[in-house]
Formats: sequence, structure tokens, C-alpha cells
Amino acid sequence: MPHPTTRRHGACRRRGRQKENYLVAHAQAHGHIVVTHETAGNSSKPIEIPDACSGLAVKRVTPFEMLRQVKARLVMKTFAHTDDLGD
Repeated sequence: MPHPTTRRHGACRRRGRQKENYLVAHAQAHGHIVVTHETAGNSSKPIEIPDACSGLAVKRVTPFEMLRQVKARLVMKTFAHTDDLGD
């Protein structure tokens, strides 16, 4: 009989795959784009998000591509003195 933690981790992996499958199916149904760091075949999971996206013709981009597309700007305020930090 497998160790209980092995079964539990297996269940967690199954739930994770179910969530990923839902994510891709939802994106397909509503015309959304999936944003992920994953690349095809980069882990031991049976079906990667990029593979599922390709199979269902769902567009996917990396977080960096998404930030470029929306022209996100990350602005950091600089402080002249440590007194300005509110300490």
C-alpha cells in the first residue's frame, strides 16, 4: 500500500491538473489569452498548459509579453533621505 503522503500528493497533482484544464477551457470558451511561464514539455506533467493551449487553439503569452502588450510601467519612487521612509 502506498504511503499516505504519496496518495495525498497524487490527489493534489490531480486537482492542479483539473484547475489547469479548467483555465484553458475557460479561456477557449470566452476568447481569453492564457498567461503562463510554462513552456511545452518542461516538466514531468502529462499535459502542459502550452500543449493544452496549442491543442485547443488558445492563444498564450508569457507574463513579460503580456506586460509589453499592455504597455505596463513599473515606477519606483526614489527617496532622498531615510527620513522619507517613515521610520
